[in-house]
This record gives sequence, C-alpha cells and structure tokens, in this order.
Amino acid sequence: MQTHQGASSQPQTIHPAITTQTPVKSAPLDKDDVVKNIQLPKELESVPTVTEFPSERHRWNTNEEIAAILLAFREHQRWQSEDVRVWPSSGTMVLYSRKKVRYRRDGFCWKKRRDGKTTREDHMKLKVQGVECIYGCYVHSAILQTFHRRCYWLLQGPLPVFVPTGM
Repeated sequence: MQTHQGASSQPQTIHPAITTQTPVKSAPLDKDDVVKNIQLPKELESVPTVTEFPSERHRWNTNEEIAAILLAFREHQRWQSEDVRVWPSSGTMVLYSRKKVRYRRDGFCWKKRRDGKTTREDHMKLKVQGVECIYGCYVHSAILQTFHRRCYWLLQGPLPVFVPTGM
C-alpha cells in the first residue's frame, strides 16, 4: 500500500502504520538563537573541539563526542539544519534549533505511551568528566525494535539539539 502525492504538504501513506509529510522550511535563524555565553563547569573546558560535523555514524556517540559537537556549535552555526529531515537514513546526525524546528516530526512511527496518544520518550542526564551537562531523550521505533532516535542538548544552554538516528 503506497501512495504518493508529489510535492504537496499532504501526508503520504507508505505503510498502513506509517505516514510521512513533505519537509517544511522553518523560519530563518535570528541572532538571538546564537549561543554565545554558555557558562560551563571548569571540568568541561578540556573537552576537545570538533572542526567538522560528522553527518553520519553507525554507532552510538560517546558522551564526550556529543558534548564536543554541541560545544563547537558556537563556532560552526552552518551545521544547523533549518528543515526537518523526513525519514532520515540510519546513522544520520543533524543539528536543529529547538525553537525553530519541530524535529520530532520526522515521519517515523515511534512507540506510544500506554494511553496510545503520545510518543514514549526516555529521558536522562548524561555526564562528561563527572559533571551532568547533557540532556538526552531516547525514542524507540514501533516497527523495528533496534531503531532509535536520540536527541541531546546542553543543560547549560539548551538551544541547539543534536539528533542522531539509527540502530
């Protein structure tokens, strides 16, 4: 069962349990969205910097790698995506602005809570060098149990969100 409606913004049915929507462009980024003065604990000052954004990775990132990407965002704002990627392939990694992009609308069918209305998300705080500094949100696929979407942002400045998807 597969229907396709071209470039319209109407939902597309690919499987009875899955619908997708064409990506919607978000509003342009404001200068207020720039994270300039994040007050980090001294332990995090030694986290190595990242000069290139890894667009794909087929393993889970370490806490230090996540922190390095989120901290380097201040110098590399071009890494930020302005539109939601619908059905990103496994291993895709994207940076979004939490205020500008509805990054959870990625077209996948995620596990629901017991009430059946909202998506079940597991939340936790991650430590880097003994300091809680990253907020993590994990979602499990309703169709393929090994497929996850993970979202991370800094507790000290939660503007950019890092979203890797994959197995």
